[in-house]
Amino acid sequence: MNKVKIGKLLTRVKDAILLEDNEEYKRVTIKTKGQGVLLRDRKKGSEIGTKRQFLIREGQFLLSKIDARYGAFGIVGQDIDGAIITGNFWTYEVNSDILNIEWFNLFVSSSKFIKICEEASSGTTNRKYLNEEKFLNYELFLPSKSEQDAFVNKCFKYKNKVDLIANELDKQIENVKMLKEQLLEEALQGFLTDKEKTEIINFQSVQGQIGNESNIPLNWKWKKIKDVADVNPRNKLDDELEVSFIPMALIEDGYSNKHSSEIKKWKEIKSGFTHFRENDVVVAKITPCFENRKSVVMKNLTNGYGAGTTELHVLRSHEIVLPEYLLLIVKSKSFIESGVATYTGTAGQQRVKKDFVSNFSFPLPPIEEQRKIVNKFQNMIEYCEETHEGIIKTKSEVLELYETIKSGIVFLEE
Repeated sequence: MNKVKIGKLLTRVKDAILLEDNEEYKRVTIKTKGQGVLLRDRKKGSEIGTKRQFLIREGQFLLSKIDARYGAFGIVGQDIDGAIITGNFWTYEVNSDILNIEWFNLFVSSSKFIKICEEASSGTTNRKYLNEEKFLNYELFLPSKSEQDAFVNKCFKYKNKVDLIANELDKQIENVKMLKEQLLEEALQGFLTDKEKTEIINFQSVQGQIGNESNIPLNWKWKKIKDVADVNPRNKLDDELEVSFIPMALIEDGYSNKHSSEIKKWKEIKSGFTHFRENDVVVAKITPCFENRKSVVMKNLTNGYGAGTTELHVLRSHEIVLPEYLLLIVKSKSFIESGVATYTGTAGQQRVKKDFVSNFSFPLPPIEEQRKIVNKFQNMIEYCEETHEGIIKTKSEVLELYETIKSGIVFLEE
């Protein structure tokens, strides 16, 4: 291996172009963390403000002078040949006499190259730019062209195996997600408890549609949410009382029942925010938080009370229903799908109204059976979460192993 400067591998090019209003142009985006260059969109010249731009060509190396230290660079692919960029992106021809372009693409996607760009950037914390002179003078060890060819073949062989494993793990992650949804539907039909089957009358017809009037177990009753809970109640508290404050970001989504909180005085948050207290069920009313199941039972609130984002509906359950059971209802597929069908508002600001929540119907079992259902569901969800975390960890380890193998094969270590 020879030690060479990056400037021997890359030559800066500036293929300037003045945009024509009637012409259509491809624009690109550069992903961080070495994830490459992608097509961003296609626009008419009349829709683009900066008229003087630069053309890029297939096989060139492209980087962002602002975000290079975050891994914003990559090789231009065939699909974006002839695209345009602004002056914030730099383009380089690759010296193909001493570089295999596929080897170089592997190299620039490595943590080693990201570190090089970070070290070659200068400026204040939030305004660091790549110093081109420092970058091009950086020295690295370069394998011979034949060695690069061999390394590329090895990497592709490993990459194919890693992709197969990663795809299988992604399928398992999706299966766990589907299992959670199915478990919830079965829980709300009584199938997770030890009830006698003779008490279930044609209950399969209710599956996935708990909001429809269908046959239910003999001792279950159809109820509307407004029959079993107060919807959007308010609190009256001492102004100096410390309470919990919970913005949307502190409420977890999915099938968990978790939230965190801040502490504020009541006078600071009593106006302009949603009120709740200990054991209230809150459910997000705005997209995409509603679909993502941002809902939770409020627990461990400071002095038992709190307020938070205005994008919540609050359910204060009566004695007839457990808050945790009511939470299962608002996380159910039927509740979510029915709510989405009632959305009002503009795109990105669509919401479910109070009337939908209040009038949503569901089959309610006796309190003791609610308790059994909740406990059984929580135990099974905990198992699902552990399984999900295990799969995520395995996938991360597989990808890290590939990066380690790639680093060794590509000879990144000096």
